[in-house]
Amino acid sequence: MRSKPFKTTLAFIFLVFVISVIVNPKAPSNLYYDGVTTPLVIAHQGGDGVWPGDTMFAFEQAVGIGVDVLEMDAHITKDGEIVLMHDETVDDTTDGTGLIEDLTLAEIKQLDAAYEWSIDDGKTFPYRGQGIQVPTLRELFEKFPDMRYLIEIKLTKNPIDKPFCDLNREHKSQDKVIVRSGHYQARGSFRARWPESGSPGWRGDGNV
Repeated sequence: MRSKPFKTTLAFIFLVFVISVIVNPKAPSNLYYDGVTTPLVIAHQGGDGVWPGDTMFAFEQAVGIGVDVLEMDAHITKDGEIVLMHDETVDDTTDGTGLIEDLTLAEIKQLDAAYEWSIDDGKTFPYRGQGIQVPTLRELFEKFPDMRYLIEIKLTKNPIDKPFCDLNREHKSQDKVIVRSGHYQARGSFRARWPESGSPGWRGDGNV
């Protein structure tokens, strides 16, 4: 269950929406977007702790208040679709259960992505039943083609590197995306799939 006290939420807003990342010409090459020399504001999961994280609703709100970068977590479904959710299972945030890799996109789209979201220790669930679904990365690219993205790819049994790279090539998003992962295997697979990822445009960040 996602629940945060009021003070934690204020701290989140301050840290994520105000000082999340400072970008400057002397920063390490794997931490910035080419040509950007001013501070960027990053919305972690679109604003987790303020809205149900990693949902289209959260990303829409974040874009609406003027953030520069949308941060998210990418997993792959049983049928090879890339969806956005932090955990490897749907249990923590939705009304469903099971590994994302064991579910099809159609099954995941039936879930309420805001079902477990609460800001008052589970007393209320203000976004339940409002049709908030688990989004796909494709849907986000199509909705906000001009946004910058910070995408964490997870270590998955069903390889995510090829469909992830194919989707980014399709949407020509190389100069808008920073790719990160806490798993060296996932980073290695991504770089092998896209060897030019260390050059301008793609950035791979191993720090979580």
